[in-house]
Amino acid sequence: MAEPTPISISDLRRTLHDVLGRAENGETLTVMHHQQAIAQLTAPHPNHNPPSTIGSAQLRTTIHQVLRDVQFKQTTYLILQHHRPVALLSPAKPPVSKGEPMSASILALVSLKGGVGKTTSTMHLASVAAMAGHTVTVLDGDNEKSAVHWAHLASTLGPLPYSVTACDERTVITQAKALREAGHVVILDTPPNDRTLLLKAAGIADHILVPVAPTGIDLDRLRGTLQLLADAQELTGRALDIAILLVRFTARKALAQEAETLLKEFPILDTRIRALKAYEESFGSAPTYLEEYEHVWRELVG
Repeated sequence: MAEPTPISISDLRRTLHDVLGRAENGETLTVMHHQQAIAQLTAPHPNHNPPSTIGSAQLRTTIHQVLRDVQFKQTTYLILQHHRPVALLSPAKPPVSKGEPMSASILALVSLKGGVGKTTSTMHLASVAAMAGHTVTVLDGDNEKSAVHWAHLASTLGPLPYSVTACDERTVITQAKALREAGHVVILDTPPNDRTLLLKAAGIADHILVPVAPTGIDLDRLRGTLQLLADAQELTGRALDIAILLVRFTARKALAQEAETLLKEFPILDTRIRALKAYEESFGSAPTYLEEYEHVWRELVG
């Protein structure tokens, strides 16, 4: 029997019509994500009636969400073209391994400036960590509880692959440490202008991520955030692992280029989070476009 043919998610989406034809003609293709087999495409079995069907056009536009269902929920899809079954998309065989868990850790997203996308980054990074096989809990310390509300809305469409729970300045240390001791990756979404909670979050975090948009006011407020982190470092008596992440980045804009120049002496990540519609429209659903945040995650924990 011929070995399955590996194919990346991007190639699957780009050449979907051709790939479905190959599967219908008997070729087995294995969908790969960062060298991990997450799904396989095969010819449909005459007597196999999976609970889920999907048209090829819909598959092309929702491919990341469909593959999440296949990988984490072990869902099998019968793919239709012009109402005709052409392929089965099923979990990789053997079932996808969740891999070796990383050392339990706490990642705090910190900024004194509001509106820099801390919650968006939190939920996307939680999705990336969960897809890598980690047990993930998001602690939402924001007064508006945006992450909790996001998770509630998303639950109407299907469960997120991680937990989201509220915390505040009185409980954050106890909650985060208990979860880390239980083997969780903890991602802390902190509020703006709450110096007490930010100091506590920075003091217990293994990694600290500071999102900043390339605008004058964001760059100006960054100095205050970095001073607060310096204070946390003095209070804890240990070096903090701090990284700056440029978000809402448009390389062609002069401000973006100026921001890169201004921040080159700081611990800035190589990855840039672009100003994409996919992020603007992600609130209240399971994040599906994760490529940029996958690069962020590797930089943070690699």
